[in-house]
Amino acid sequence: MFLLVPLAAATTWVVNKDGTGDFGQVQSAIDVARAGDIIEVGPGTYRGALVVRSRILTLRSRDGSGTTILDGAGEAELLRLESADVLLEGFTLVNDGGAGMVTVDRSEVEARDLVFSGLLGAFSMENGAASFEDCAFVGGVAEMGAGIRADAGTVNVVASSFEGNAANYGADVYLGPGARLVLDSVASSGAVATEAGGSVYMSMLADAVVSECSFEGSSAVHGGAIALDGANLTVEGTSFVGSDAERGGAVYAARGTVASLGSSFEANMATRGGAVAIFSGGLDDVSSRFVANAASDQGGAVYLSSSRLGMAGSRLEANVAPYTPALRMLDGEAGTLSGVVLVGNVGSQPVWGDAWPWTVEGLSSEGHHTDAVAWFAGSGELSGVSTSDGGLVFDGDFVVHDSTVTGAVYGVYVYQGAVSLLRSQVSADNTALGSYDGDLRTSAVTVARGGVTAAGGAIVLAHTTVLHGTILGLGGVVEGHSVIATGPIEGDVTLAYSDATISPWPGNGNITPTRSSSSRTPTCACGAPAPASTPATPRPPTPTAAGRTWGPGADQTSW
Repeated sequence: MFLLVPLAAATTWVVNKDGTGDFGQVQSAIDVARAGDIIEVGPGTYRGALVVRSRILTLRSRDGSGTTILDGAGEAELLRLESADVLLEGFTLVNDGGAGMVTVDRSEVEARDLVFSGLLGAFSMENGAASFEDCAFVGGVAEMGAGIRADAGTVNVVASSFEGNAANYGADVYLGPGARLVLDSVASSGAVATEAGGSVYMSMLADAVVSECSFEGSSAVHGGAIALDGANLTVEGTSFVGSDAERGGAVYAARGTVASLGSSFEANMATRGGAVAIFSGGLDDVSSRFVANAASDQGGAVYLSSSRLGMAGSRLEANVAPYTPALRMLDGEAGTLSGVVLVGNVGSQPVWGDAWPWTVEGLSSEGHHTDAVAWFAGSGELSGVSTSDGGLVFDGDFVVHDSTVTGAVYGVYVYQGAVSLLRSQVSADNTALGSYDGDLRTSAVTVARGGVTAAGGAIVLAHTTVLHGTILGLGGVVEGHSVIATGPIEGDVTLAYSDATISPWPGNGNITPTRSSSSRTPTCACGAPAPASTPATPRPPTPTAAGRTWGPGADQTSW
């Protein structure tokens, strides 16, 4: 802004209520001031609408906003700027039943130490630029942007606050198409939007950067704190606490992208996406915390539909939902998890994701009580996974390697598709390695407990050690240096290489060597008498719309 460029021969005009200055009313000083002049206002309340046209002015109070009040006295607008550039400092603005500041014709505003109180729209800008520092927007009401409405142009807000504003869209800030917003060290509380963006609403192609801010106790239908439609949002070092919405308790995006760095989402609530919900967009999150958020349906922390996900170094803890309390991704374009930590999320399958492809490099889980920690559908590669409290279920074609999986019920389970499990350790109380209707091939895998179960498809154990557990209904082969010291075999097992060793307990099944790579004969205990009853084949319940005991179920419609 060029307001700060000094102009020659500037005059300072003094306005005092008691008549000791140059003028007793602010508008009288504005009318005679020339470009670059300064109007200094003494303490008191000055009533009436003000208009500044086609000039550069500084309008400031002598003693600050606590003692100097501009009152519009019920006029439609308190202060109107037409092709004017104004530095405004040190006032409280009130106007019962009317608006605050309105700028037109590319006016520029620099505001400091202003309090906007109870206005029908505190600041409205059709284009141009505005910056606010150490300002407060309190108790405003409007259809769009009770605090700030920028239909176009650029707005910067620094070290300021918004409190108790209400609107249909963006109670604190509304951005029109293509508008730009920077919020730095700003606090928002109690914002209410009847439609979208409890605090901030961003229209198509708008852009916002939010740094070191806090949003608390906001609400809307979409995006309790922030909602964007075809826009781009970047948040850094920002906290979202206790906001609620139907979709996206803190942040909602439709056809938009959200980038979060080192931010915190805590105790937000929604039907889907307790903290964040994105539809046909993207989320890039680095080192953020999602704690104690809740969804009444899916995605206690994050819900994504037809979107892209990149998450690195983030922590999802104690989030709650009936299904997928940590992360739900539906029909994703691509999903990447790197160094993500899951702790004590409450609900069935903390992570359920459909994506083509998935890339997971480092995922740890502890403190959950569920059949499976994660269900991955689509395709992709996982490495460095470490779970102590639940297994992994796959519906698609995946490679999993260099991981340690411990499950209360399942270890690694293939619902459908083909999965290769390499250089990993697996254990479970029920089934360590299993297939419902897919194929599982292992190599350099150790099964500590839980054994192997195949209800359909095939399981190939290559270079694999099964230390303890039942080999049940194995529809495949055991090959290549495999060692099995386990419970009864139920079903037929084919030994493909004679340098493997099988030492089962007696069971109801057959082990058949098919070829030999050496003269050594495999050790077998085959053809033992059948037990009195054959154990049932464990498998995950089939997803249904009602009950949905295994994952989100059939209700996976888009919003």
